[in-house]
Amino acid sequence: AFVVVEVKTRELQHYDISQLEFYVKFVDKNIKRDNHNKTIGLLIVKKKNKFVIEYTTSNDILVTTYALN
Repeated sequence: AFVVVEVKTRELQHYDISQLEFYVKFVDKNIKRDNHNKTIGLLIVKKKNKFVIEYTTSNDILVTTYALN
Protein backbone atom coordinates (compact mmCIF):
# COMPACT_ATOMS: atom_id res chain seq x y z
CA ALA A 1 0.00 0.00 0.00
CA PHE A 2 1.04 3.57 -0.53
CA VAL A 3 1.03 5.90 2.48
CA VAL A 4 0.65 9.65 2.01
CA VAL A 5 1.96 11.55 5.04
CA GLU A 6 1.47 15.27 5.42
CA VAL A 7 3.16 17.04 8.34
CA LYS A 8 2.07 20.52 9.37
CA THR A 9 4.16 22.62 11.77
CA ARG A 10 0.99 24.30 12.98
CA GLU A 11 -2.43 23.29 14.28
CA LEU A 12 -5.04 21.71 12.03
CA GLN A 13 -6.84 23.98 9.58
CA HIS A 14 -10.22 23.05 8.08
CA TYR A 15 -8.80 22.71 4.55
CA ASP A 16 -5.96 20.35 5.56
CA ILE A 17 -8.18 17.27 5.49
CA SER A 18 -9.47 17.94 1.98
CA GLN A 19 -5.90 18.62 0.82
CA LEU A 20 -4.75 15.25 2.18
CA GLU A 21 -7.70 13.49 0.56
CA PHE A 22 -6.78 15.15 -2.75
CA TYR A 23 -3.25 13.70 -2.48
CA VAL A 24 -4.62 10.23 -1.66
CA LYS A 25 -6.95 10.35 -4.68
CA PHE A 26 -4.05 11.50 -6.86
CA VAL A 27 -1.97 8.49 -5.79
CA ASP A 28 -4.94 6.17 -6.37
CA LYS A 29 -5.49 7.53 -9.87
CA ASN A 30 -1.90 7.94 -11.06
CA ILE A 31 0.35 5.53 -9.15
CA LYS A 32 -1.64 2.76 -7.44
CA ARG A 33 -2.27 -0.47 -9.35
CA ASP A 34 -4.90 -3.16 -8.83
CA ASN A 35 -2.45 -5.35 -6.90
CA HIS A 36 -1.83 -2.63 -4.28
CA ASN A 37 -3.81 -2.30 -1.07
CA LYS A 38 -5.83 0.82 -0.29
CA THR A 39 -3.82 4.05 -0.11
CA ILE A 40 -3.58 5.42 3.43
CA GLY A 41 -3.43 9.11 4.30
CA LEU A 42 -1.99 10.48 7.56
CA LEU A 43 -2.22 14.08 8.66
CA ILE A 44 0.20 15.01 11.43
CA VAL A 45 -0.06 18.46 13.00
CA LYS A 46 1.70 20.30 15.81
CA LYS A 47 -0.15 21.03 19.04
CA LYS A 48 1.90 22.87 21.62
CA ASN A 49 5.11 20.80 21.90
CA LYS A 50 3.63 17.60 20.48
CA PHE A 51 2.92 16.18 17.08
CA VAL A 52 -0.50 14.59 16.75
CA ILE A 53 -1.94 12.26 14.14
CA GLU A 54 -5.01 14.42 13.74
CA TYR A 55 -6.61 12.59 10.83
CA THR A 56 -6.23 9.35 8.92
CA THR A 57 -8.09 7.79 6.03
CA SER A 58 -7.65 4.32 7.57
CA ASN A 59 -9.77 2.87 10.35
CA ASP A 60 -6.83 0.63 11.29
CA ILE A 61 -4.69 3.55 12.50
CA LEU A 62 -5.41 5.19 15.84
CA VAL A 63 -5.39 8.95 16.19
CA THR A 64 -2.83 9.64 18.92
CA THR A 65 -0.23 12.08 20.27
CA TYR A 66 3.56 11.83 20.34
CA ALA A 67 5.81 13.96 22.54
CA LEU A 68 9.03 15.42 21.19
CA ASN A 69 12.19 14.92 23.20
